[in-house]
Amino acid sequence: AGIEQAFTKAHKYKQQSPNSIVIVLLDEVGLAEQSPHLPLKVLHKVLDEGGDYSLVGISNWALDPAKMNRAVHLFRAAPGVEDLSRTAQGMVQNVQLDGFLRSIARAYDQVYRTQRQKDFWGLREFYSTVKHINLVLRANKDRNLDEVVLMDAVQRNFGGKPEDLEEVLSSFFNAIGLDAKGVERQGVVELVRENIRSTESRQLMLLTKNGAALRLLFAGATKLLRHASTEVIYGSDFPADQSDLQIMSSLQQIKLCMAQGRTVVLVHCEALYESLYDLLNQHYTEFGNKLYVRLAFGTSNRLCEIHPAFRIIVVVEKIDAYNRLAPPLLNRFEKQVLERRDLLTSGQERLLAKLNSFAAVFAAGEEREGKKAEGTTRTSASRADLRACFCGYHMDMLASLIQSLPESLRDASSPEAFQECTRRLLWTATPESVCRVMDLKERRQAIKSSFDVDVGEVYFTDQSHSDLITFASGVIDRWAEQARDDEEKEAAAAAEGAASGDAKKLDKKKAEAVDREGREPLAAEPVGAQIELLTFTPFGTNAGELVRSKTKWKSVTTLNLHELSSERDLRSAVGSFFSECADGSVFLLQCDPQAGSVRRIEHARYILEKLRAEFVAGARAKRKRKETEKEEKEKTMEAKEEKEGGQEGQEEKKMKTEEGKEGKSAEGKKAATSETKEAEAEAEVEPEAELVPGVEAKEAEGKQQEGKASPAKKPKPGKKGGKEEEGKEVEEEKAVGIHIVVLVHLPRRDGKFLIDMDKRWQFAFIDDVAPAANTGLPDIRSMLLDANSLRMADVVRRLDVRQVLLASFRQALARLAYGRGTRRTNEDVKRQIAFLLRSLRRDAEFVAVVESAVGAIVARSDASLDVMRASEKGSEDLANEGTFQAALHRQILDAVSSAFAVLLSHADRNAQLHMLSEQKLGVRDYWLRLFSRSLKDLQLTQVEGGALRLRGPIEIPSDGTSGQPFEARFPFSFFLFKILEDARALTAQARNPARALERQLALVGLGGGLDGALDPRLVRRYVYDFTCMQCAFLRNISREAQAEVVACVLRMANGGKALDRLAQVHALYSQCERVLEEIFGLVTAVPAAAGALLDTVAKATANTKTSTNTTMMRLELEALAAVARVLAPAAQGWKRHADYMPWMIMVEDARPVVDGMLTFAALGEEEGEEE
Repeated sequence: AGIEQAFTKAHKYKQQSPNSIVIVLLDEVGLAEQSPHLPLKVLHKVLDEGGDYSLVGISNWALDPAKMNRAVHLFRAAPGVEDLSRTAQGMVQNVQLDGFLRSIARAYDQVYRTQRQKDFWGLREFYSTVKHINLVLRANKDRNLDEVVLMDAVQRNFGGKPEDLEEVLSSFFNAIGLDAKGVERQGVVELVRENIRSTESRQLMLLTKNGAALRLLFAGATKLLRHASTEVIYGSDFPADQSDLQIMSSLQQIKLCMAQGRTVVLVHCEALYESLYDLLNQHYTEFGNKLYVRLAFGTSNRLCEIHPAFRIIVVVEKIDAYNRLAPPLLNRFEKQVLERRDLLTSGQERLLAKLNSFAAVFAAGEEREGKKAEGTTRTSASRADLRACFCGYHMDMLASLIQSLPESLRDASSPEAFQECTRRLLWTATPESVCRVMDLKERRQAIKSSFDVDVGEVYFTDQSHSDLITFASGVIDRWAEQARDDEEKEAAAAAEGAASGDAKKLDKKKAEAVDREGREPLAAEPVGAQIELLTFTPFGTNAGELVRSKTKWKSVTTLNLHELSSERDLRSAVGSFFSECADGSVFLLQCDPQAGSVRRIEHARYILEKLRAEFVAGARAKRKRKETEKEEKEKTMEAKEEKEGGQEGQEEKKMKTEEGKEGKSAEGKKAATSETKEAEAEAEVEPEAELVPGVEAKEAEGKQQEGKASPAKKPKPGKKGGKEEEGKEVEEEKAVGIHIVVLVHLPRRDGKFLIDMDKRWQFAFIDDVAPAANTGLPDIRSMLLDANSLRMADVVRRLDVRQVLLASFRQALARLAYGRGTRRTNEDVKRQIAFLLRSLRRDAEFVAVVESAVGAIVARSDASLDVMRASEKGSEDLANEGTFQAALHRQILDAVSSAFAVLLSHADRNAQLHMLSEQKLGVRDYWLRLFSRSLKDLQLTQVEGGALRLRGPIEIPSDGTSGQPFEARFPFSFFLFKILEDARALTAQARNPARALERQLALVGLGGGLDGALDPRLVRRYVYDFTCMQCAFLRNISREAQAEVVACVLRMANGGKALDRLAQVHALYSQCERVLEEIFGLVTAVPAAAGALLDTVAKATANTKTSTNTTMMRLELEALAAVARVLAPAAQGWKRHADYMPWMIMVEDARPVVDGMLTFAALGEEEGEEE
């Protein structure tokens, strides 16, 4: 669209001025061909149709044939040595230099043809080299081209490729006939400084890594730029900023800086380069002793005033300069590589070597002791190893760490400097990497002996990496205090340098700034900490709320970076925070590189840092104004008091002639007047303003209230006592400072996000955001501090089991496998989940029993917390859970949920879990008692090879006969059934089996009255369970009807009395077992007689008052009579021969049962006669 508009504009101009020759000039047209939007497609139409204007296109390379065939193609080859020398002669016209121009041209030609990256250096390097030498020789006409001048010219103009510099220098020095040996070379900082100070040099491009050059420009070690005279323009990649409006806004900033002579630093501003074409080419126009340059936007352009001292510095990544940026853009700049390593002193280089050695040994500590050769130790680590251990690691990270040390540790050779470096480096380490080192005792000992660093002690005891809450509670204050101390020491050192006039330490302007404000204008102000936290925890929106609710920081402003649409939104939010913040405020910026970008995070950090610096400067200025006003008022009061004191002295002389009493009275009055005036003077003086705006008014108001309060400062009625109120105030005072926290949620194994440390920001890695206490699980520190307590039983003993079970009981429930005959609907599952939730949340007795049982089951296994499994590279646990703490928690949850699944399989055996909530008849109490005792006696566990079975279903056994499930009505009746049946075998020959069985049950010691008399209704419920577990399953009647028959028969055997003891059920059943089997046999053989038989048993029970030998015989005969009535031919109603066959089958099935009953009846009669 922009190219088409140019042609449209040319056409209109031609129409308005027919006699003019209109030419459309497309400079660097080849760059447009690289655009994905293919803007040069419009040339096909324009060149084919023609027009009333001409077209000239200039390109550094050939366009595609479709365009070139439509125009006259003029090709100009690269200039040779002769062309270059003639051009240079026309440029300089300097006799001192004429004899060297051909040699310089020959050297450039050789460099151009042999350079490894094509067109990285171009003609502008040659022209600038010639101009630079010419300027030096013109400044000193007695000087000839010597080694120093040539060295400086080549270093300045052929920078950007340090690895190729030797070849370039060799080409130039050999061509001119000079010797480069022994010539002092300037450092990159001095080369950059010369460029910035020079008005004749090309604009500067700094090639760097991870944006380090931007901070190095303002660092105290370089003193290249000052924030007060520099404007940094960050190219925004916010979605709403990808518009022409953002480009125009940035151009307006550049325009203002051009007029004022301020330096502009451009970072990620690729969209602006097209508009700055003439500016970067230094194509200036002079008019009225002023310089002007053309700024363009689209088809529009405007001449803007430019100050001679104006400079542009472009900061780009090295990898972009070498692989992405176009050669025409590169050639416009004087290029230098500025990295952290370039600024290291010899002492710092030795410290860096030691740190590299420490990091290599640390990162190599993943190898298992059993796998390495005996007596060998790995001391090397790949870059991937280092990145896996230290979050955000890159090759210059350690250099930046050294340069970020405070002024008090500027002696890099001191042991304290190395210890501080390792401490800060370990703040970025991941917990799994530390655990790998701790697991390898030999390597841990090697690190301790070689470097005097106990990584486990430092990481898990001195530092806080578990979660955001632990970090915020214990580290923010400490780091804020540390930043305050470091900044004060740096300010003192700077002031000392200014006082001594040491130009190498402090330039004049900086000395004035330090002298005026006592510190570097943008140094870390002691109002709080600036922290960047890194974590592998997935992004969540509750981080701010967690900090607010779990720590003393109650004023937390949270912002999600990827939810913002523009840079203006971020500036507005941060500005609002600083305008409204008070002591104890925290600004938390959450960043997700996957939802946004790493570049956006860097941009946001810069905005936070800049706005905070402006806030600090404003607060400092306000404080100074208050201090000045206070001093002036104090001076005024002193002058007033001196004047009044003189008048009082004259009055005192007059009073000496009066009587003594009047004199004493006058002296008392004078003293009272003096005291009143002093009190008024103190009231007029304002309280000392604090640094933080917003706190001043509150403190002043507080002091006024203190003045009105009574001397004893008694607490108000209805509130807590004075000590409690005082403690509360102290606690609130701890939340001081205004802090910035950037929380970056990184994907695991991310290699794009890199850390570049400096003095303004502090970095730390936290394993999780939410505290482990929220889930009842231990944090990393408590799990790993004691290596001897990694047994799972010890870990579980320290858990909040209620919370852990609330998080894992569904996992346990899912593993339960109910029998095939058990019908479970979705509603049953929902009710079961709801029941467990209520029980775990509200039932403390149940939780206590479960907690003890879970611990016992885990203790019976040999399970331990497998730290190495969770910390291994490529660990499946780490990949699935995301964080190291979560990976360890998964092991704990698996163990606890497996143990709980075993408990549930026991607790819900025969569907008895619901009885836990049954209060009537004491069912709940019996449930809890028998649950604990049965777990202890039955020794439940699911152990395979000494370890808990963590996977697979856990079957719930059914105790019903024939495998038929039933719903128990008495708690753990299967457990009681087993005890009583085992004891019954021992008491079968006793004179009173029921009493003997009862004594055996008492010996078991179940307690709770289970071995004595119970409510008959409870025993009746037990009879139902007993029937289901003892009697054969009948298809013709329900289990309830079958249990009613058993209850009736047992009651008859008990003389018509209701059963009130559990032992009676088993003892009497052994006496009545044959009768019951016969009755159930008749029910099975003659289904039609089931109702009659049930009625017969019920009537017989009702008529039984005592138990005799004939009672059961009478019941059997009545049962036979009932069956006979049902089977009587007259009652059949046969109509066909086919109806006769079912009757015959029932008669044949009933015959064995009837014969047996008659046989026993006959035997009974004989025994009765004998008696």
